[in-house]
Amino acid sequence: MRNGNFFWGAVLILLGALLLLGKLEYFWPIVLIVVGAWVLAGAYFRGSAKTETVSIDLQDAHEVSLKLNHGAGRLKVTGGAAMGKALEGECTEGVRVHSNRTGDRLEVRMGADAMIVPFVGTTRGLNWNLRLSNEVPFTLELETGANQSVVDLSSVRVTRLNVQTGASSTEITLPASGIVIAEAHVGAAEMKMRVPQGVAGRIRSQSGLAEINVDRARFPFSNGVYESPDFGTNPNRVDLSIEAGVGKVSVW
Repeated sequence: MRNGNFFWGAVLILLGALLLLGKLEYFWPIVLIVVGAWVLAGAYFRGSAKTETVSIDLQDAHEVSLKLNHGAGRLKVTGGAAMGKALEGECTEGVRVHSNRTGDRLEVRMGADAMIVPFVGTTRGLNWNLRLSNEVPFTLELETGANQSVVDLSSVRVTRLNVQTGASSTEITLPASGIVIAEAHVGAAEMKMRVPQGVAGRIRSQSGLAEINVDRARFPFSNGVYESPDFGTNPNRVDLSIEAGVGKVSVW
């Protein structure tokens, strides 16, 4: 990211200088030069972001509702949390975590203290590496911005999944067992969604200018729906709805 700071800082200063030489209005050229100088200064004086450990006890809950709000940076989610833990992992310093036990349900919300602006905030953005419990079912909601997400739920008992993403790159592996109801709302982004072998699927999609590719060998297309021949009888299946604006979505 330090190289990115140097590059964009130099670009802003150059644009400002060119505008000044062109005898245009002085305000915006000066703004560009000042911002560029600030970005370059940040490349010298800002250090790497610190990391903190996150750990949330399961509290004997029978299910977990988890919402992750992640902005610019990298997000990795897998199973494999320690026994008795709903969630654990390592995150960029400043993560906000709120948990509340209601009956048999544990509700967990995670976000950042402040929005990370590219070239202005920490040099690495938000870097979260999270592990979820394999002991109890989850409902999982992901809200992501300009980030890169790798989410492997193959060993996690997710029953409901909701993904909302903007200008991002997202790879999701769905659970390998059980019944999953999933929704994906995709903006100007690329999303790859893998349905593990042995899991049946039904995929419905709506798109604007997005490119949507579905493996028709596994999910034949008929009457506007991609559906496995054994969708109605397979105990392991995913019912997926996709809404995409501009970008690319692949399901296989």
